[in-house]
Order: sequence, then structure tokens, then C-alpha cells
Amino acid sequence: MKSQLGIETSVIAQEEEAKLGWLTAVAGAADVSPATARHVLAWDSGGGSFQISARPEGSGIVCYNGAWGSTVAAEALMTKIQGVQFDGAGSSPNPVSMEQALELVAAIRQTLEPPPPWLAAMLAAPATTLVGIGGDTCIFRLAAEVAGLLQPQAGGLVSVELSRAAVVGGIEKAVGKSDEELGSYLQLELVVPKLCLFTAVLVRPPRPPTPHSTPPPTSPRPVLAPRLGLRSFR
Repeated sequence: MKSQLGIETSVIAQEEEAKLGWLTAVAGAADVSPATARHVLAWDSGGGSFQISARPEGSGIVCYNGAWGSTVAAEALMTKIQGVQFDGAGSSPNPVSMEQALELVAAIRQTLEPPPPWLAAMLAAPATTLVGIGGDTCIFRLAAEVAGLLQPQAGGLVSVELSRAAVVGGIEKAVGKSDEELGSYLQLELVVPKLCLFTAVLVRPPRPPTPHSTPPPTSPRPVLAPRLGLRSFR
């Protein structure tokens, strides 16, 4: 680029990418004002990493980063869990069993840093709106499509609300299916890895009961912390 156009380029750090992601999310949401921007949680989930960023009240832009993206998750699923070769784009793990999907969720969680207090607080706040960046194939749009809240490949700017049942149940709907059976979605080979990544990062296991609490019903599935408003930008 420099030799042909004379433009200097450089690779920015994840922290800088996270800040740009939050500024993009706030700028792109027409109904976000300076007073409500503190409720915006931006997640830029790519092929090799993710950045979650926010600007809590009384703070500058903060971020929570991870070295997991859709391609990284797909490679881990195929090579470490299914024991098959991963050849890059187009390599499909489908059909994926529920046991394999839950193993991938656990593997991702084991490598993630604990969520910082600001993120835990935002996930518990009903007013939080999650803004996803990634276009028509982004992880958030896919979750809404599998949950039946959006028509596959609808395109454009969307705004939906995802419940804990919708996100976790999305994996149950996608497992055990071949590429042909998942044919209505984009990037068929990444459907289950993306849903597992979403679950591993923003869905938390049930809290262990305290000595004076009633134990929750036994369930192998994790539980989503909040009900999140979801917006996705092209």
C-alpha cells in the first residue's frame, strides 16, 4: 500500500480495536444519546479474536479481550475435539454432537480471563444493550436467526432481544445437523462454533448454591446472565 498509494499502515493493538468498536457502536445506533451511551456494550467478534468494550459511567472506554474468534473456535472443535483435520475456510465440523459442542464451550471458558467487575455489572443490568459488529455473518445475527427471531440472510440493521433460553437453545437446534440441514444460514461450517463462542463468553454457569439457598434444578446447560437487547450492524 505504501509503495502504490504512499499510505502508511500499521497493526493496532486489541485494546485500540476495542475502543474503535465501542465508538462505532455508539455512532451507528441512532437512538443512543450521550446520556444512554453508558448502557452500550459493544462486541466485535472476528475470525481470530474478540473485543468487548464499554464506557461505564465515570470511566473512560474499557475493554475485555480474548484470543477466540469463529475460525479459532472451528479449528479447536475439529482438531482437538473431533480429531479431524482442519483445512481452513470451508472445512466443516458438521454434524456436531451436543457433547462436542459443550466440550468446546468448556474449552473456551478455560482459557478466558475472568470477566472484570464492569462487565459483570453491565451483564446484570436490564438497561444494557449489546451492539454486535460483524455484518450479515456476525455471531449475534446468527444467534437471533437460529433462535427464530430473524429470517436467515435478511440483511440490514436489526434490533432484537435475546433471552437466555434463546441463546443456549440455539446450540441445541444446530447440533446433529449436516451442512445440508443447516443450509439456510451463511457460513455453515461456523454455525456451531459461533454459537459456542457466544455461549462461552456471555453465558455463565449457574451459581453454586449457598448453605441457606435452595439448589437450582440440575441442568447441564449454562445460564445467560441477562436478557440483552441486541443490535447488529452491517
